Amino acid sequence: VVDLASDDLIDATEAALSRLADVHTELVGELPYDVDDESVQHVRTLLVPNKSDAEGAADRLEIAREWFEPRFPILAVSAERGEGLDALRRASYDLLGVIRIYTKVPGKPADRSKPFTIPIGSTVLDLAREIHRDLEHSLKFARVWGTGVFEGQTVKRDHELHDTDVVE
Repeated sequence: VVDLASDDLIDATEAALSRLADVHTELVGELPYDVDDESVQHVRTLLVPNKSDAEGAADRLEIAREWFEPRFPILAVSAERGEGLDALRRASYDLLGVIRIYTKVPGKPADRSKPFTIPIGSTVLDLAREIHRDLEHSLKFARVWGTGVFEGQTVKRDHELHDTDVVE
């Protein structure tokens, strides 16, 4: 988060990036495929200029975009006015690289109070491991409601799950 009300937002941001580099952490928009130095930790980052409603914020935002947009995606917000906060919530969730999976017991409704959170690209077998170690070995198939399947479709262990799928 950077302050659009401050004239030294570029210097302050570069100072923070420099301090992180000193401890082998690099903020990046996308994770690199090939890494030259294994000791450097790369962290997917979204740059969030706040106080977009401040005087002179539009000019500072333009400078920040020129300076940082090649490195990070940028999403300007105004916390005071609530502008851009819904987009920020979604973007923050997307950066995590996870999906929410709901489970249900046969004959009962889905439990939407506590989803399992697993990495994007996970399968039914990966979910079974999260639920209980023994389930991984005994699982033959599951029923899924959600994206890419018919409602209640029987799927194999290697079926890839999608965000907000329900698994029985």
